[in-house]
Amino acid sequence: VVKVPDMREVLLLRLWTGSKLLNSYVKNLRIFRRECTSPSFYAKIISDLINNNFNTKCSYNTRPIGEKDLENIDILINTTPIGMNSSQCPIDKNIKPHQSLIVCDIVYKPHETELLKWANNHQLKVVYGINMLINQGLLAYEIWENIKTEEDTEKIKEIYFKTLK
Repeated sequence: VVKVPDMREVLLLRLWTGSKLLNSYVKNLRIFRRECTSPSFYAKIISDLINNNFNTKCSYNTRPIGEKDLENIDILINTTPIGMNSSQCPIDKNIKPHQSLIVCDIVYKPHETELLKWANNHQLKVVYGINMLINQGLLAYEIWENIKTEEDTEKIKEIYFKTLK
């Protein structure tokens, strides 16, 4: 678990987040959305929904992310399939980030995506897609089955890594 004491700003590469995160922890949210045919149309709808329903200020952009965009960002979260079984990276790998940036990727195969390689090369804290998938799955099971799960994430990860071979 990566702890962030006071999140100033979160940058999402497309929208993926929960209402608790928006209401409780994130003060500012920036969405970069480039992969669809009408990115500004959808980004505006999402941004308006967040601004009208949560305690989070949201803005959006449809251009590629630049180094300046990351200056005040606490967490960069890739919520696109970019990097899944490919060598693509959702951002320019020549960008030099600040050292307190946390990088998350929902892609879990490959385990270390190009985005996470970039982050590791800059010695940043990373959250792997498999960790996000396992935690989401455990929570969903608790919600749907009303049964508290044993958080044996290491055993689940062990099974996952065996399937990668």
